[in-house]
Amino acid sequence: MILDFHAHIMPGLDHGCTNIETSLCQLKFAKKANVDIVVATSHFYPHKEAVETFLRRRQTSWKILRRALTPDLPKVFLGAETLLFEGMEHMDGITELCLGDKKVLLLEMPLLTWKNSLYDSVEKILRMTETTVLAHVERYNAKSIEILFEMGALGQINVESLTNIFKRRDLMKWIDEDRIVALGSDIHGTADNYRKFAKAHKILGDKFDDIMSSSLQLLTGVVKIY
Repeated sequence: MILDFHAHIMPGLDHGCTNIETSLCQLKFAKKANVDIVVATSHFYPHKEAVETFLRRRQTSWKILRRALTPDLPKVFLGAETLLFEGMEHMDGITELCLGDKKVLLLEMPLLTWKNSLYDSVEKILRMTETTVLAHVERYNAKSIEILFEMGALGQINVESLTNIFKRRDLMKWIDEDRIVALGSDIHGTADNYRKFAKAHKILGDKFDDIMSSSLQLLTGVVKIY
């Protein structure tokens, strides 16, 4: 079982995916790469809109995608990639951005320098959710990410980063420490990121299967969308 935990496939909702044709192209790439499940983690920017508005837009996008899906395509789950901001723990509806009742939140960290108050927000969000997974941890300062790991956060990495020998050392360390529980294509548009799943499997060997098992555990009990 192969699971893509981070993908931008929702038509008209994700940048790089403006229409249903692009969504179906992406899902066909996933099928060709033997991906069984795709978690649709559309960007949620809390400084731009309310949770209620985002969920309404996501539902509209989902109705378009649902009508076009066929049984041979990967199964789809609805989630979100939520950008962290200082004080976000006070935002209404944060748990509604999680995967179902499991309260699994995919959290995107800002690229700017992290203040102590930002770490405080993560710590409080960790208490609000069952599991908080940090999106594409390879993009950030390793020491800063390790602080969040020690706080109880887990990590997701993009499969493309595993093919980069310069990034791989830190990533393999985290994988060996069981900090990484999910892999993602982070697909935007029609560039076939899914080809990198096979390369990641070859690089990781049995560890790839272990990460897939961890991802599936995060989805256990979550209602399947399709």
